[in-house]
Amino acid sequence: MRAGKWGAYADGPRPAGGRRLAAVVIALAVAGLLGWGLTHPNAGCACGPTISFGRHQPGFRRLAGAPERAVLRLPVHVRLASELGRPKGVYAGSSHAALVLYGAGSRYGAFRFTAAPLPDGFGARAVRELASECDVCTENRLVLLVPGVRGALMAGGTGPNSVTWLENGMQMVVLGPADSFGGSRAVAAARALAQVNAR
Repeated sequence: MRAGKWGAYADGPRPAGGRRLAAVVIALAVAGLLGWGLTHPNAGCACGPTISFGRHQPGFRRLAGAPERAVLRLPVHVRLASELGRPKGVYAGSSHAALVLYGAGSRYGAFRFTAAPLPDGFGARAVRELASECDVCTENRLVLLVPGVRGALMAGGTGPNSVTWLENGMQMVVLGPADSFGGSRAVAAARALAQVNAR
């Protein structure tokens, strides 16, 4: 019996194809932006480290100043969506990764928006696989974010809910806890960020 959505991504041997390869890609993309210091929340699942939605973000350095100014000092170019509300913090990570943290007072509750240059070999096909290979998700599909940009929704179960998409040569992810950041909120937040970053 699976221990929730993220039970499928627990530590184990590295698989070599098909569904198992997709699971590894999901785990790497969502849990760490492929090595850039992100961890994923267990949100009730005892299968991994708990992610912080507070001020301290492991692997990232909080940038001082107002979010609107701090975002200009990120190692990658991203824009904030004003309709989401004011972020709690803007963070820079190693390898040109960026993280914007939204709190419970944001329009869609607490979640994180991350952006980083595309990892080698991660492209549109990988996003399509993310949108169809999650056996433990109750919502797993491609969603239209803006014309020409589709994201992979992974939601349901006891793990975090997320949308992953590619835009401006970057991998972008919104991710939040299952109990407050449901699939519809994840899609709405991703659409707002994809729209403002398409300009």
